[in-house]
Amino acid sequence: MEHQNRAAPNSRLLEESNYEAVDVLTIQFQHIYDGLVASYIEELRAQPDFKGSWGEEGYPDDEVAWQIAFWNRPEEGNSRLQLEFDHPDRESPLTIKLACYRLSV
Repeated sequence: MEHQNRAAPNSRLLEESNYEAVDVLTIQFQHIYDGLVASYIEELRAQPDFKGSWGEEGYPDDEVAWQIAFWNRPEEGNSRLQLEFDHPDRESPLTIKLACYRLSV
């Protein structure tokens, strides 16, 4: 029984250490996402039609990512170029997604 009591604090320290590592990775992914958005702004020579976080005014109703930036491209067949950064919580994967799809008419 005493052995279990000594192990518990160590496992909590390990868990906290893992969470700190996830926090560092989240910051790194945020910088990567911000850099990608900036690169697309430069390449497309246009600001996104929307750039922001979930819950902000103008955030698309059909999306769920933590942060999103998209450019509607009517001149290219009514399409959308979209970047997403998502990390719902420390237990979930970090993702950066690029999507290009046709908007329904």
